Amino acid sequence: MNKKILICFTTLGNGGDLLLVKSVYQFIKDRFPQHTMTLTGYGYKNFISVNPDHNLPLYGEKFDDIHSKYSWIQYGIIKLKKWNILQILQQIFYYKQYRKLDKIWTDSDIVITCPGGYFHPYYDCNYKLRLLEKVIGEKKTCILLAQSFSELPLWPEKYKHLLLKVLTSASLVTLRETNQSIGVLKLSNTFLTYDMAFTYKNVISKTDYPARPRKICINFRKWKNISEIKEKIFLYLQYIAAQNCDIYYLSTCQGMSGYPDDAEFFKSLLSGFKGCTIKYIDGYHDTDELIKLYSTFDLVIGMRLHACIMALLTNTPAINITYESKGRKLFQNIGLEEFVLELEESPETWIQKTEYIMSAYPKALTKTRECVEKGKQLAYKNIELLSKFL
Repeated sequence: MNKKILICFTTLGNGGDLLLVKSVYQFIKDRFPQHTMTLTGYGYKNFISVNPDHNLPLYGEKFDDIHSKYSWIQYGIIKLKKWNILQILQQIFYYKQYRKLDKIWTDSDIVITCPGGYFHPYYDCNYKLRLLEKVIGEKKTCILLAQSFSELPLWPEKYKHLLLKVLTSASLVTLRETNQSIGVLKLSNTFLTYDMAFTYKNVISKTDYPARPRKICINFRKWKNISEIKEKIFLYLQYIAAQNCDIYYLSTCQGMSGYPDDAEFFKSLLSGFKGCTIKYIDGYHDTDELIKLYSTFDLVIGMRLHACIMALLTNTPAINITYESKGRKLFQNIGLEEFVLELEESPETWIQKTEYIMSAYPKALTKTRECVEKGKQLAYKNIELLSKFL
């Protein structure tokens, strides 16, 4: 039976999110070729809907922004209880786009949230939850795949009720890291799995490494008050440079028009800093290009979690500078807790932890290989559970 599958809430400007959705897309296309898949998400500028077979973010072909004028802020198909004049005018002005997008959702048999999407009150999750509530209300198969959720006590009451409704009513919920407050609920539809990126097929497994890292890749992103700790970042970079290392900058989020560019932000943050030379690998790179580039480094250190995971997939050690609980938990779950730097930690702690890994680099390589295999085993549980609905 041919089923129409909608994969939603994808951030097409984020290379990490693309890695995740491509992992799901690869699996469904290979194992269930009779099904039709459509992807909706945030593209260069606005809300878009695309066919994954014919677009740059998935397989390097030309990208067509079908809904370039249809901003996701309009929440087109959500039936809100209160309407204001702006929303009414938007619905009139963008009626054709609204109807086209509405049809995609209405016609879909299965709705899968993009794996890895972070449900956290820091972000505006109201529209996501309302869309999923609509899907559940229409008795469609609703799957929250390999998601991250902040602990429930952090959620304001106005969101918590809706979140719990979605969690308890969805056909399947898989969590990519432990969540104590959701675990306490003991929901029969909810399972602990792992990050879907570890199921990605197109990876490079390198075997040639130096005795100690010499080529290091970093990435930092804009986050809350990060500008207040730039002196710590300066000290850390000076330490790395003092180890006779070449420092490169490459992020999973750069070079995409309309999406935050980490490289440009970091250049601005380092304005006036002369403590070391950083070689920037500028521009946009698709998933396979990113993986190939990360494989050329001896060590990857960064805030972008999936830059670290791309490196790990090539058996390259990676240190995650974690600013949210998801990074710490993901690394802990496969035994790489010593490869985590907390954003709030002192520069001395950052340096001490990094020196431990660099000085025992052969041991770090062995540890990385072992933990990546564990990550793959945990991640494939998502596929086993998803298959039951396909």
